[in-house]
Amino acid sequence: MTDLFDTPHLLIEQPGKLLPTRAVYRILDAGGKPLAVVNEADEHTRLVVLKGMRAGSRQPGTRVLTVATAAAQDEPVLVLTTLPDGRNSEVRRPDGELVGRIQALRTTRHLRLLDDHDRPLGDVTGDLSLRRFTVAAPGGDRLAVLTKTWAGLVKELLTPSDHYRLEFAGDPAPTVRVLATLSAIVIDITLHGPV
Repeated sequence: MTDLFDTPHLLIEQPGKLLPTRAVYRILDAGGKPLAVVNEADEHTRLVVLKGMRAGSRQPGTRVLTVATAAAQDEPVLVLTTLPDGRNSEVRRPDGELVGRIQALRTTRHLRLLDDHDRPLGDVTGDLSLRRFTVAAPGGDRLAVLTKTWAGLVKELLTPSDHYRLEFAGDPAPTVRVLATLSAIVIDITLHGPV
């Protein structure tokens, strides 16, 4: 798990589906090589998906997504759980051991990354367009930049599919890499996703 996202640039992409009933993401290196897949455990009905497409109408509830390597997609290495309050997410290993937390602060464009003892590892702050997010260490040093990118004409017009690019500055700790990467998914589910 510690070296899963050990590359300076990552791409986080959703496959283009017209009306997805579960969240699915692919995490790739900068060259497009698959590193991991993230799948939501529960499927939503089409009615819930349609209701979720209206602004401000996200359905409350716990959402569980499993993270597996691209080579062994049936064997989760991490579990991302967004809690019913919509402001807190946890990242755990399959055995239940806490890796860290992603916590919404003042607004959903301000997130805090916490380690397994709730010590701050960094803050994720989005611009007003909700397209560019900066990950900064508690001292203010930039750790990474997360950018919502163009998914392509067909995907942008016909699907809720979103793409992100994560660029790390320097060599942050493995836990920071994991939480920063999965914060892209938390942001997408919270701010952009249809389900």
